[in-house]
Amino acid sequence: MNNDIGNEQATSIELSWLAGIWDGEGSFVIYKQKKNHNKYALTTHITLTNTNIVLIEKVVEIMDKLIVGGHIFKEERKNLRLNHKDCYHITISGMIKQEKFVGKLLPYLVAKKPHAKLFKRYLDSRLKYRRDGKGNVRGCFRGLGYSNEEQSLYEQLRNLNKVGREPQRLHAKHSTE
Repeated sequence: MNNDIGNEQATSIELSWLAGIWDGEGSFVIYKQKKNHNKYALTTHITLTNTNIVLIEKVVEIMDKLIVGGHIFKEERKNLRLNHKDCYHITISGMIKQEKFVGKLLPYLVAKKPHAKLFKRYLDSRLKYRRDGKGNVRGCFRGLGYSNEEQSLYEQLRNLNKVGREPQRLHAKHSTE
């Protein structure tokens, strides 16, 4: 992805479209990775997966305008006889870029809004260790461990991603003309 886009900004229409795509195909996840001696690390991931290259290119175009970077991984089709398509995975790494992305997308999300809110609260908590009095990010916070709130946010997001919501029956109103 090109991180050197000029002053071009993503429009609210593009952000709305991107949020709709992320609602259906994206995720906000915190992974627990086991380290040595019963220690673990919590790692944040924002991902989107789709097989439509036109859609992926549009997502990348908007992400370039947001200057959040990202990594694209192409997963080759597994079985030609079953007409599997190539699959594309976009991942945004790094808490500062993730915070920027979630902040831009959050007002437009619907289905993944609860996920994004928990994810953002976790990012805000982790990044507060790295901010100076002016809000600038500096330094590193390795080895600080995780607060009870951060562990709780991890568990809440994990459960939300695991369970989801029960489908509700929709009732269409019929007009009598």
